[in-house]
Amino acid sequence: MAGVRRGQPGNAGGGWRFPAGFAVPIPALILALAAPLAQGAEWTFDEARSLHEVEAGQRLVLAGPGGARLALRGGHLMVAWAEHEGERPTATRFLHARLADGAPSFGEPERVTSAGGAAEPVVAPLAGRGNFVLAWRERNQVRARLWREGTLAPPLPVARGEAAELTLAPVGREALLVWGRPGTEWQRLAGARLAMTDRRQLERSWLGELTDERRPGGQRTPALAGAGAGAVMLFNQVRDRHTRLYVTRTPALGEGFGPAAPLNPLPAKSSGAIGRGPRIEAPAVASDGDRRVAGAWLERRGDGVGPRLQTVHSRDGGRGFPRLEPFLGEEPERALRAEPDLALSSLGLVVAVWRHQEVDEQGRTAGSPTLRVAVREGEDGWGDPRALPGCRTERGCREPLVALDGNGGAHFLWLEGRPEAGMALRYQRATLAPDGE
Repeated sequence: MAGVRRGQPGNAGGGWRFPAGFAVPIPALILALAAPLAQGAEWTFDEARSLHEVEAGQRLVLAGPGGARLALRGGHLMVAWAEHEGERPTATRFLHARLADGAPSFGEPERVTSAGGAAEPVVAPLAGRGNFVLAWRERNQVRARLWREGTLAPPLPVARGEAAELTLAPVGREALLVWGRPGTEWQRLAGARLAMTDRRQLERSWLGELTDERRPGGQRTPALAGAGAGAVMLFNQVRDRHTRLYVTRTPALGEGFGPAAPLNPLPAKSSGAIGRGPRIEAPAVASDGDRRVAGAWLERRGDGVGPRLQTVHSRDGGRGFPRLEPFLGEEPERALRAEPDLALSSLGLVVAVWRHQEVDEQGRTAGSPTLRVAVREGEDGWGDPRALPGCRTERGCREPLVALDGNGGAHFLWLEGRPEAGMALRYQRATLAPDGE
């Protein structure tokens, strides 16, 4: 498997040259990732509702690397989360819903496992309609379970050893599970292939380590999306005060990941081999399962404006990302932005959601966290953000997730409240229709 190699800044159109296997940027290329349905579209939101609540002293954890806590396929929706008392995980749960005419009918929360120390649950659709795989870390091992026709199969051991930052994505009829393997000096990314057998049982094929070049800071915070027969992965590597964000791709699950290419430039000034530049956090990636791929991340520049949202888009399955696209422009308003999530549907709609909180000129936060939503609208890029109306701002909203169905519907989940006052898992559906409908 090829090692990680550096790309170099391009000379035209603000693009980047990638290693072999990645497309060369085309400056004149106009990306039209959003289908005509998004042009001039209006949102219609259903009334938001609470799906699960915990008492004061308990904490819900919904967000995770790659946003892999929410999955939707074939009229079925599933969300997974963890519950903590203090810093100690006490339960991992999931909730399933059937979609009738786009509206979900939720069942009751169920435990993924009875182990109190289980954490970081992730979920993805698997094989045919209505099948899902759930994975988590527990007592120095990674485990997974198949959910089929309303029944959980017995747990399957996936890997042993310390693991962190689990993420999971469907790839065709299978799924790819990725996690970090922490060490004393490095963190490496490892993965396993999950599939359903002819006997409708869950099996895993070991893929091993997915990146093979050692760098300071290790590989962290993976974000994953299926693209055709393969998968696209984003990950961070931190060096002192600068972060490189890399993208790598496997053309098929039976093959290794190829050379990784940087998505952000080296800093303009450096001290020896140590860069001085922005910190990259919370990468997210989404796809339509085929050729359209979108990525997003937070960039901390230390300029008092707050983290900036950057995005990239690909129409060739993640082989090439022609240009970086500032999500809110080059000079966004002062705000604390966090926890971005992306979704991309078969219609070509790209939807982003994130936590937003106002800050003053001294960088102090004001008011309660709210949630913002935006849609990428064809050649015009991203539309203006708007507040998610179901967020009860007096309680504070955080850790949003979004999934898109094939009918132009968006499904949002998030958390409200604080551990000392009680927390709730909330849900709201939105439909997107063109002007005149």
